Amino acid sequence: MPAPSRDPLVRFVEVRKAFGPKVVYENLTLSIYPGETLTILGGSGTGKSVALKLLIGLLRADSGAIYVDGQDIVNHNENQFLPIRKRISMLFQSGALFDSITVGENVAYPLREHAKMSDAEIRDVVAEKLEWVGLPGIEKMKPADLSGGMRKRVALARAIAGSPEIILYDEPTTGLDPINTRRISELILSIQDRIKVTSVVVTHDMACAFIVSDRMAMLANRRVVAELPAREFQESDNPVIRDFIYAMSLDKIIQEREAAGGHIHVTQAQRVDELDNGGRP
Repeated sequence: MPAPSRDPLVRFVEVRKAFGPKVVYENLTLSIYPGETLTILGGSGTGKSVALKLLIGLLRADSGAIYVDGQDIVNHNENQFLPIRKRISMLFQSGALFDSITVGENVAYPLREHAKMSDAEIRDVVAEKLEWVGLPGIEKMKPADLSGGMRKRVALARAIAGSPEIILYDEPTTGLDPINTRRISELILSIQDRIKVTSVVVTHDMACAFIVSDRMAMLANRRVVAELPAREFQESDNPVIRDFIYAMSLDKIIQEREAAGGHIHVTQAQRVDELDNGGRP
């Protein structure tokens, strides 16, 4: 993790955001340091994905400041956002692949849009990035021919094709089985090690969060209530954090039992005992 004395690459300062009468952020303040992986956690409706959309200009803050490399982007127009977006890639929850074109064309898309490269150079980059995510040689396949886990990996290859400075991951393991969840989490770590990118991960998957994170931020009550190194977060006695980790771990146990066709109506004492034993009955 970066040394605390380093200047943040991204800073949210007293950001307010509302959708009509619903206030999502009242006073959001958060720092993201160069080269780290910060995971944002929080319950439904706390605005985890809203932070990512504010950062790339898909949504606009009502007040406050959002600094990228020292530049406040809150009042940027579309033209001013273009150079910011070239530095940032986003892995969408659905993968957001174009079904009408091949895998290779999907991965090449940001290069054709933003990079001045020859067709041969683009083909080389596409092949390299697909190899990085463990899918060499599938350029000619269509997204419809891929499993859910493979689609996520292709989307990740596309996200890193343009060598971004910042990658935003919106629920990267949603809809995946435990094996593919682990694979995607390890790929996030691998990409981090290869290109030293700054990563912001939004997830409710605690296993993924603890694998990939340098630091973790907890959203509640329309603001960040805790911002800690991953180990300290895991061991925190903050009741908001403890309740969230318990609830997410319990959900995982129930989902795994339902998938296996098992009985899920257990007592509170049994639930606590299972969590203390890593989810084993």
